[in-house]
Amino acid sequence: MKRTITILCILFMSSFIVIPVHAANLMADCSGSGCHGLNPQTMGCGNDAQSGEYKFFIDGYVEHRFSQECDAEWARASNQGSGIQYVAASIRYGGSNYDYSLSVSSPSRIGVGQTVYTSMLGPRTFSRACGRVNATVGPIPTPVPLWTDICSNVG
Repeated sequence: MKRTITILCILFMSSFIVIPVHAANLMADCSGSGCHGLNPQTMGCGNDAQSGEYKFFIDGYVEHRFSQECDAEWARASNQGSGIQYVAASIRYGGSNYDYSLSVSSPSRIGVGQTVYTSMLGPRTFSRACGRVNATVGPIPTPVPLWTDICSNVG
């Protein structure tokens, strides 16, 4: 009898063991081509996002962001100037010279430290993140040009 009670107690207590699960696994709502053109934040792909390459330019920078969980990538540009500015980003991919893009341009000026990010390119492939900021002219036309001084290296 005592042994039966001990076994039942062990079984009861083991039902409360918590097994950790990576949060991104629970949150990502897309993967690879299923992420193409979607928002990385609302799809949960920002949870494990990493910045691959940064390209700094006057008054800002662009990041080549990617999510391994979602097998997708995107560009994020930031205003790092001394005041409000227009900001634009493009993720350039495909063709013989990165002929295709997913782009975003702020419709109005945004504050210092604020960012814009493109929708996702999925699955990950050879691409470049490009960005621009401008204090007076905007919204900035997209796609952002494929210039070495405002685009990351191949990611």
